[in-house]
Order: sequence, then structure tokens, then C-alpha cells
Amino acid sequence: MQKTDPNEAPIDGGAVEVTFSAAVYPDEHQAGVLFGWQKKTLVLTLERPKAASEQQARLN
Repeated sequence: MQKTDPNEAPIDGGAVEVTFSAAVYPDEHQAGVLFGWQKKTLVLTLERPKAASEQQARLN
């Protein structure tokens, strides 16, 4: 695998398919919402992690 410079600008475009499962304990209303999400395509935006100092500032 080729390493990339973390300061390098991100590359726009491309696609990735991700499959995951989650263990949840929903109430009746939440269960209905979750059921509706099954077998649907969701669009997620991935962002580069913030620097440790920025993350710590958000926690304080």
C-alpha cells in the first residue's frame, strides 16, 4: 500500500461501498424508522480527522 502525505489535498470523486451492521435496542418508534432504512442507499461525506489540538478544544 502506498503511503500518502496527510497534508496533501484530498482527491475529489471516486466511490467506495461499505457494509456494516450495528447492535441497537430501539424503542417502538425508532424500530419503525430503522426498518425503513433497511436496504436503502445512504450518502455519507467523509472528512479528514481534525488535528488533536482541535479535537481537544472541542471537548473543553
